[in-house]
Amino acid sequence: MAAYLPVADAAISGISPNQKIRLKLPKLTLILNEVQATDRVLLLDDYKSIFDGDGVWTMEILSATPFGIDRLAHVTSEIYRTLELQGTFTTME
Repeated sequence: MAAYLPVADAAISGISPNQKIRLKLPKLTLILNEVQATDRVLLLDDYKSIFDGDGVWTMEILSATPFGIDRLAHVTSEIYRTLELQGTFTTME
């Protein structure tokens, strides 16, 4: 008979896959469903120092097990906080 080991899982909410983010990063909720301990919910509202540049970023929740590293959840989004303005200044004489 096969033995089944419980597996932890997680979720990232507050952001959609491939979401385009402009000036303000959204508040995120990380839900960690642990096998041996109480489930945890973490709220992130100030993480702009981690994503320090524009471009495509992936956030992952990883779990280290005796069998290796497991990816429990991930989301990839595009962050573009740079604002470009184009204009013309003219004078009348």
